[in-house]
Formats: sequence, C-alpha cells, structure tokens
Amino acid sequence: MRNVLSRRNNNQTPNAPMSMADKIDRMFDDMFSGFPAFGPAEGLMSKFVPSVDVSEDEKNYLVTAELAGMNKDDINVTLNDNTLILEGEKKDTNEEKDSNYYHVERTFGSFRRVVPFAHNVDENKIDASFSDGLLKITVPKTEEGAGRKKIEIK
Repeated sequence: MRNVLSRRNNNQTPNAPMSMADKIDRMFDDMFSGFPAFGPAEGLMSKFVPSVDVSEDEKNYLVTAELAGMNKDDINVTLNDNTLILEGEKKDTNEEKDSNYYHVERTFGSFRRVVPFAHNVDENKIDASFSDGLLKITVPKTEEGAGRKKIEIK
C-alpha cells in the first residue's frame, strides 16, 4: 500500500504539484496557526485535530483516524462526491483526587477532516469500524459515478 496523503508525513517531493484543496488547506493552516478556536457557548476551546493516515492499493483506500477517548456515537462519517468527511466532538475529563491534591484535565473540541479520493469509490461497500480509539474505514474503488452517503460505524 502506498501513502496517499504524504504531506502529513512530509514525504511529498518538493517539486510535486499541489492540488487546489491542498493549497487552500495550507493557507488556512498557516493563517490560523497559533490562534485558539472559539466554539459556541463554550468559550475558549482547545485545538483537537486527529491524526489521519490514508493509503491505497489496487482495489481500496484505507483511512485510519486516531480518536482516542471518543465514542463511535461522537463521530460522523459521510461520503460526498468521492470525498470522505470525518466530523466529531471530543469531550474528555481526567480527574485525580488524593488527600494532598486535586487535579483535573479536560480535553474538548470539534474536528472536521476531509479526505478526497482520486478515483470513484463504491459508496455501497464502504466498511467502517471503531475499536480501541482507532477508526478504520475501507473504501473500495469503482468506475461508477460519485454520490452522497452517510457511513455507519460498527
């Protein structure tokens, strides 16, 4: 399997052309890096961006997202015009008490990751599973046209 999103791993060759979507993503990443995200009614939110690996072989794309501390019910996966969209919200509280101290850490924030595919995909045969904090999605390639479909996570 070869890595499709090589920019994440900095494996992209320096002279390789970037897609318009990659250019826009980079522009927004550069423009908003260092600024906190503000959410509705929550005030200041922490930045939560799950790691996503994408690879492909002759028949499938394999998308793996690291979503530790989340429930599958907190994750929404859709396919729209050969583009996989991962969305969700992480709410995690770690609380420790002892006779000498009290410690609470909270991690929260919403995320949206978009994975465009170069080939048409078979929306009826997409398989998604969530276990031990890893969301694994197998997306079969096809020659047919693209549509929109919500993906059920098992």
